[in-house]
Amino acid sequence: MLAHAFLAVSTVLARTAATADSVEGLIPLTLNEIRRLYIRLVVEPARTAVDTEAWSRWRRQHQYRAQQAHYQRQSDQEPN
Repeated sequence: MLAHAFLAVSTVLARTAATADSVEGLIPLTLNEIRRLYIRLVVEPARTAVDTEAWSRWRRQHQYRAQQAHYQRQSDQEPN
């Protein structure tokens, strides 16, 4: 609900600014265009950082389990 209000206000502000100094050949920003810009510029970079951290944690945890399995196999083998 808050996001919709943000986008609605942004649309009104963008349309007001567009009529003041309209660029020839472009329509004013629509609600959908503002939403898309917001997601691409604000939401996705934040999600990318979270995804990167989650991937790093998963990778390090996986490598730890592989290391422990390797040590276990080595300790189970009898010396030659």
